[in-house]
Amino acid sequence: MIPESPHDDTASGAELRLFECLRDQTSDELVAFHSVAWLVPSDGRPREGEADFVLAPHRKEAAQFRASLQDPQVRFESLSYPELWSEWETQENLSWLPLHVTALRERYLVAI
Repeated sequence: MIPESPHDDTASGAELRLFECLRDQTSDELVAFHSVAWLVPSDGRPREGEADFVLAPHRKEAAQFRASLQDPQVRFESLSYPELWSEWETQENLSWLPLHVTALRERYLVAI
């Protein structure tokens, strides 16, 4: 788990419980990041946001972890980058996004 303990300003009980589950009940093979900030262009200016958790697991581990959660307040999705980029391409009214997705694919998509 990165970081090893929740941020002091984490107020959500569901988020704290999920942090503890990820830290205490998953293997070291699961890489989990808590409170990841992101920045995207919006109307010509950067827009900030935050993901409570970003997981870098294998799909099987992600499915097992999702099945073990019993808290309806926790929304859990697993996507590969190509799946995320395909989802982004369906967004309307964001004329800059298709060009951005093309650039991401050209830079990061690797066939194995």
